[in-house]
Parts: sequence; C-alpha cells; structure tokens
Amino acid sequence: MNIQLKLQKVQLDTAANYLSLIEVCEENIRLGNDVPNYVLRKQQYADKYAETMAAIVSDAITISKVELFNEL
Repeated sequence: MNIQLKLQKVQLDTAANYLSLIEVCEENIRLGNDVPNYVLRKQQYADKYAETMAAIVSDAITISKVELFNEL
C-alpha cells in the first residue's frame, strides 16, 4: 500500500472517530448530562471532523492531479 493510501486510511479513521465522539456528546446532551460542556465538545469535534474531511478531499484531488499528470 503506498503512502497516500495509508494517509487516507488514517484520515478516514480519524473522521470516523470524530463522528463517534459527536454521537457520545449527543447522547449525553439527550440525557441532560452536563449539557453546556457537551454542546461545546460536540461543536469542537464537528469542527475537527470538517477539517479532516476537507483534508481528505484536498488530498484526493492532489493525488488525482498527480496521477493525471503522470499519464501525460
């Protein structure tokens, strides 16, 4: 497996972990557990998730451009 694919796997695993953390926050909010803290945490995890997904898309575009260039 080349380095780009390994990086993408790590990024996807990281994004999945952020989604899991968001779900935990949502459950705690639903249960009424320390709501202000979990609302803040949920927003922080959502921001990190968005950053991670943006990096995945950006890297995929870069990889595609490099592959296209190599075919020319």
